Amino acid sequence: MAMKKKGTHKIEVEGSDVVVYGGVMLKKAYDALADNMNTYQWAKFTMLLEAAYKKGSIDGANEAFEQIDKGVRQALKAVPHKLPGRYKKK
Repeated sequence: MAMKKKGTHKIEVEGSDVVVYGGVMLKKAYDALADNMNTYQWAKFTMLLEAAYKKGSIDGANEAFEQIDKGVRQALKAVPHKLPGRYKKK
C-alpha cells in the first residue's frame, strides 16, 4: 500500500502492518508504548482507545446538538409570538 497522504504512518502490530493517520507525535507515543507490550496489555490499550473515541464522539454529538438548540432558540425569539384565542374587545 502506497502511503501518499500526509500524516500517515505504518505501524507494525503483532506482525502485520497498520496504517495510522496522525502526526509524528502520535507515532512516537505509539512506539514508546509498544516497545514491551504483550497481547494482554495491547488488548487493554485498545479498549482504552475505543472508550476514549466513543466518549469523544458522544461529546462531539452533544456539542453539535447544543449548537442546533441554540440556533432554534434564537429563531424562536426572532419570531413575534401572539397568544392563541380571541383578542380583547376595546
